Amino acid sequence: MDTSRRSERRPIRRVQAVGAYGFGNFGDQLFVETVQRHAATLWPNATVRTFAPAGRSRLYASSRWYGQAARLGAAAVGLAWADTIAVCGGSVLQDVGGVARLRQRALRGQRVEALGVSVGPFNGTGAAQRVESFLAHVDRLVVRDPASVQRLEQLSHTTTPVVGGDLVALNGLVQPETERSDTIVICPSAAAQSDLELLTRQAGDAVDEVNRSEPHRVTVLAMSSQGTSDDGPLCAGLASGLSDRGIDVDLASFADLGLSQTCRLLASSAMVWSQRLHGAIVAYLSDVPFMLVGHHAKCRDFGSDIGADQQIVALDEPWAPVAAALADGSFRPHMGSDAYRDRARGAYAAASAD
Repeated sequence: MDTSRRSERRPIRRVQAVGAYGFGNFGDQLFVETVQRHAATLWPNATVRTFAPAGRSRLYASSRWYGQAARLGAAAVGLAWADTIAVCGGSVLQDVGGVARLRQRALRGQRVEALGVSVGPFNGTGAAQRVESFLAHVDRLVVRDPASVQRLEQLSHTTTPVVGGDLVALNGLVQPETERSDTIVICPSAAAQSDLELLTRQAGDAVDEVNRSEPHRVTVLAMSSQGTSDDGPLCAGLASGLSDRGIDVDLASFADLGLSQTCRLLASSAMVWSQRLHGAIVAYLSDVPFMLVGHHAKCRDFGSDIGADQQIVALDEPWAPVAAALADGSFRPHMGSDAYRDRARGAYAAASAD
């Protein structure tokens, strides 16, 4: 038997990709799909697994003891199997707690990577120290935006960060559509804790403004179905409020559409107005005009990174002026989507060679 050829065919690394997977959130499931689709680029000659459910699992996502046990079990299996633990996607480095903290304590020589993460803002001094402790184990660090690099300068760490942009920029599933509709897609977020009456007024006034020149339909899209971040009730309330104003509105959800159809809905729309970061990111990468509600630092940091600060609105700010500027083409990001993708390909491919 030619053992040398057999050795060449055998993967030399075993990577567990970890994140907020299995909770029914569009952005996190898009991270999983990106990791699976581009594993060969991110980790050449490796086997990659998550050990999390492929979609939303009520048991796995539960905040009760059995959900915590399921997540701890997945972490334990991953630690036993993997030689590399890779935190992939999301704003996970505001603090290190829960399963992530237990995993960190149980590391036994595994290589640790953090890819496509936002760093900070930290939830207090203790959180900054815990992030600093985590970074002491990290061998490879690719962050989502320059603001994360600035926050890292507050910490003592030895890993040099690379700005790669959001991980989903690698994913060919996210791309412009050849045909566009007259539909405005609105993506509310339960995590933003918006007042429904104010949200209805912001969205309704913006629709009325852009409809002065050209009529549009509206689709309200629920992008998350996890626990306290379940967008469904907020979306239903907003759709009802807009309908009461005489606006033609439909309801849709990622849970029903799945990844591909949700990406197509966003990419084929006339505009996207989103409180969810990945509603805006998918629109941007699909060359669709977008407005993003900056209720979290990661939203504002994304806008600053691509030169689209004027497209980021505060939680209580009117939407109509920005919507009108998007409709007439006055607002465009300074960094085009192709440049954003090129930066991501270069950053993630170069880092994989480390």
